[in-house]
Amino acid sequence: MQLWILVRGSEHLRLGRASLRWHGATLVQIVRTSLGGIGQMIVSMTAWIFLMRILVSVSTEAVAGATITIRIMMFTLMPAWGMSNAAATLVG
Repeated sequence: MQLWILVRGSEHLRLGRASLRWHGATLVQIVRTSLGGIGQMIVSMTAWIFLMRILVSVSTEAVAGATITIRIMMFTLMPAWGMSNAAATLVG
C-alpha cells in the first residue's frame, strides 16, 4: 500500500526520480550509527552459542530446561520491553 501511494503520488507526498539518488554521506552515517547495535547483537549471539555448547556437553535435558526457561523469560519480558521502547520514544 505504501509503495503504491509513493509511486502514484498525492498532494502531500510524491516520489520523483530526483529523490532516488544515492547519498553516500548519509549511507556512511547510517552504518556508523548502527555499528554499536550490530556489535551488541554479535556479543549476545556469541554468548548464547557458547552457553548452548556448554549445555550440550552436559545433557539434552539441560538444553531442554534452558530453552524452556529462556522462552518463559522472553514471554514475560516482552511486554516490559515494549513499554520501555514506547517510553524511550516519548522521551526522545
